[in-house]
Amino acid sequence: MNGFRWDRQWLVVNSKGRAYTQRVEPKLALVEVELPKDAFIEGWEPTKSSYLAVRAPGMDDLNVCLGKQCAKADGVSVWEWSGFVLDEGDETSKWFSTYLGIPSRLVRFNAGFISTIFAQLDEKHKLQGVTLGLLFKK
Repeated sequence: MNGFRWDRQWLVVNSKGRAYTQRVEPKLALVEVELPKDAFIEGWEPTKSSYLAVRAPGMDDLNVCLGKQCAKADGVSVWEWSGFVLDEGDETSKWFSTYLGIPSRLVRFNAGFISTIFAQLDEKHKLQGVTLGLLFKK
């Protein structure tokens, strides 16, 4: 997988830990996310004041801290892969659940683990370029 550091790091899952796609939840296509400008500089590390800004029609903006420790969540699955991810917390869960109208959670892959997961999935499902519902704005 070739992409910038934050490529395909987050996904939205249902109450059973199964990943949503825009095909299943079309409203995800309207979600916009924005990283700090410095996040695209090689070697940049987030701090506790670095946020992923999440926006969607009819919703207040959501700021997800990039520098916090996240709790592990087990039992998450994307296609045939399943394993643990990092849960972005109850505030993000409430935001996505409200927006989608169904119980949802925002989770993040461990940064060192992403390329392994998506290389396997890309090989089987040809998912190249898929961001699992979240579009980045530079």
